[in-house]
Amino acid sequence: MVKRNYKNTVRVIDLRGSESWLSDTFSSPMTCCGKHYKSVYHYMVHQKALAERNMRVAKLVEKASSFMEICKLDRSLEISPYCVWKEIEDDVHNQGVIQKFRSDSNLQEKLLALDIDSPVRVTGGKVDIPLLRSIKTILRMEEV
Repeated sequence: MVKRNYKNTVRVIDLRGSESWLSDTFSSPMTCCGKHYKSVYHYMVHQKALAERNMRVAKLVEKASSFMEICKLDRSLEISPYCVWKEIEDDVHNQGVIQKFRSDSNLQEKLLALDIDSPVRVTGGKVDIPLLRSIKTILRMEEV
């Protein structure tokens, strides 16, 4: 008889399915730094444009309504060697993801209920699981 060790079971998160709400590109209106954004990705590209001092692209991001528009704007940004973007990118991303869950009580409830404390494998994209674990801790602390 083979014994299975269920402690080592890996939970699969598929960003193309019912857990797409974990993705940075998921449409989840949020407010960050006093501005309204349609998703974490919108926020990231806007901040990237501001870091590059490209006000034209920053304004276009504010008006963009689709994921494809944001992708084109993101690709149009050429980061100069003197730009601070690479230094602040992770912090900007973390702030955006935190605000995403603070701004939407439904997403907050989903995240708090999500089992990501055991091993996780993500398919269909990329998610920062350690960041989500930290956000869960922050949200629990704010509940008190």
